[in-house]
Amino acid sequence: MTEVASTPDQSPELVDLSKVKEKLTEFIQGGQLSHGVMLLEQISRWPDSTRYLSDNLWLYGKLGDLQRALEQEDDAMTSYQRAFELDPRNLNVLRPYSDLLFHNQKNEEGLKVVQAMLLHHKRQLSDKEVVGIYRQLGTFYEGLGKLEKAQTSFEKALEQDPMDQVSLSGLLRVVGQIGEPLDVIRVRQKLIRTLDDPIARSHALMALGDDWALEFNDPGRALDVYEQALIENPQNKKVIEKIARVGSEVGDWRRVSRAYFTLSQIAETPAEQAEWIVRSSEVARDELWESDKALAGFRRALELDPSRLDAFKAVTSILVDAKDWEGLETAYVQLISANVEAGNNDPKLMYVLWQKLGEVYKLHLKRDQDAVFAYGQAAAQVAQGFDMHAEAAEIAERNPDLAPAAIEHLKAMYKERGDRLDVLERLGRVYLKQKDVDRAWNIYRVLAHKKHPLDEKASQFVARFNTALFRPIKNQFTSDMLNNHIFSKELDANVSEVFRILKPALEEWTGEATSKWGLKRKNRVNLDEPLAFNRIYKSVGSTLGYQNLPELWYKPEQEGIVNGALVPEGMIAGDDILASGREEYTAFIVGKQLFLFLAPFYLAAIRPATDLQAFFMLAASLVHPERPIDLTKESEQVLKHMKKKIKGPAFDQLKSAVDKASRYEVDLVKWLNAVEDTANRVGLIFCDDLDAAREYLQNEPQKIGNRSVDQRMETLISYSISSEYLELRSRIGHSLNAG
Repeated sequence: MTEVASTPDQSPELVDLSKVKEKLTEFIQGGQLSHGVMLLEQISRWPDSTRYLSDNLWLYGKLGDLQRALEQEDDAMTSYQRAFELDPRNLNVLRPYSDLLFHNQKNEEGLKVVQAMLLHHKRQLSDKEVVGIYRQLGTFYEGLGKLEKAQTSFEKALEQDPMDQVSLSGLLRVVGQIGEPLDVIRVRQKLIRTLDDPIARSHALMALGDDWALEFNDPGRALDVYEQALIENPQNKKVIEKIARVGSEVGDWRRVSRAYFTLSQIAETPAEQAEWIVRSSEVARDELWESDKALAGFRRALELDPSRLDAFKAVTSILVDAKDWEGLETAYVQLISANVEAGNNDPKLMYVLWQKLGEVYKLHLKRDQDAVFAYGQAAAQVAQGFDMHAEAAEIAERNPDLAPAAIEHLKAMYKERGDRLDVLERLGRVYLKQKDVDRAWNIYRVLAHKKHPLDEKASQFVARFNTALFRPIKNQFTSDMLNNHIFSKELDANVSEVFRILKPALEEWTGEATSKWGLKRKNRVNLDEPLAFNRIYKSVGSTLGYQNLPELWYKPEQEGIVNGALVPEGMIAGDDILASGREEYTAFIVGKQLFLFLAPFYLAAIRPATDLQAFFMLAASLVHPERPIDLTKESEQVLKHMKKKIKGPAFDQLKSAVDKASRYEVDLVKWLNAVEDTANRVGLIFCDDLDAAREYLQNEPQKIGNRSVDQRMETLISYSISSEYLELRSRIGHSLNAG
């Protein structure tokens, strides 16, 4: 740094700043502005009296310039202020100082500075600079609340340059605050004429329209100006909304409808487009009485946004008023299709749409087949579709060509409401009209079994084909018959396989000696004797695929037939069944018990659900020893039996079956009930008599599970009119249609 004096205490003498100026020039040229500031600040610490006035003006002006360049605005204003105080005429100080005060809103100080510029330099300034000074002067007066003087200043700027937009904007602000509406409009009009950008003109015209609407209560002129603004910028959404609002207030509905439609054209999303089209269409419908135009608009809105139910209701209302039923059909179909395509499958909405479409077909277009289809689709949307199925069934029942549809809907109604025996009776009548005697008879048999009142003709129909005689089934049940027509859907094949493999391993452990039952050699039943029971027993066994029938033992007091869990295995029968002449009753018992004697179900017939659960867990432990379980003494013995008997291929088969069954939650109570339901089905197939089935279940000596007789019979009755059972009857030669 250049030293200018040795000590602060020396007597003042004028300092030569030539070396300082040279050094400062080096700093500036080298871009070291901060060094220049430090140099000048050091010099400024000496009293001003040590320098010439011109040097002081240079010092503080140059320091302000450097601080301003370094964005040290507060320091720069301080430096300029010192220069201004020394000489308020220095233009090189006044210019940057006024700009800083203007940008920092230092109104009072700024006012003095720009006044000094006008006082001392106005003639030598360019017109552009004079305009800028008056703009600053107006802004400073505005900031001090001296609005009239601010207005005068902005007007003087405009005298120099009538097209100066900044001055016009300032004047507009000030006159707006003074509160002279006509002045505001006059200034705004001047401002609009200066604008080259159409978007800027559009916004300025919109503001002018607001003045006419709000200050002068002249909505008509406001609307005209708004439309001029829209011409300048057709994308000006705000001005379109103002046209709609003001137009609504004065009842200029044509403009309102057009404004809403224009908004739909510039909307960014389909939902927003639909919103504005709906509004435009509502005006067309309610205010302009142009129903055709409104209808087209509402339909377009639905294409854009199928969820707009208000638009759909408007469409249907217009079409109903016009009695345009074909158009109404089209509207429903289009909305249904649009929602499906858009993935908006709201069940409640789709239910209503299909229901209403069904009504159009039923009541107005008289197209029964389409009505049935529509009502069916409505029913499919909800868990409880009874009412819609009922509508479809009522139409289909009276039209012979729609009998298949009537059958399906009546079946659906009965499945949902099993207490509605009247529905079941209607289903039987449709089958009779179709000459499907077997299905009709099976339904009427159920009605008779449930004591539903039948007329004499129907009662005679049931009695005519009801036979107490056993009808043999010539061929063995195939796997297809078992899986698709006999087995309960709840019968888990993997669980059945587990117990099929466990059965021989547990025979000895679960078995009982014949002596425990008091049976001796003389108690063996000779199946070769020509007895009705033996004939049924052999026939049923052959159909179920037995190569060797289970040995049968006679115990006079035994009711029906039971699996004695004997070693060697066998069943026990008493007088009531061996001597019974009721073939249908015997056929049910034999069919059920021989089915339960099959290996997969053997244990289910002789052990409770708790034991079956334990057997399954032990089987899982056997094939997965890495998953040990707590064992009782009894379960240890069972596991030993399993390990001893289940080896080689049987072990692999058991592991596969356990693993497959365990992929799902194993519910052995559910499986056990499915076993019994299937056994009851087999009994019904052979006896063909619901009454015989109920009688046996009411007196069954060896019950499975805890369900009531009514619960088990309801399941069996449902099966007796199912398509699985009715198709099986035809395959085994029991169908009445063949006769």
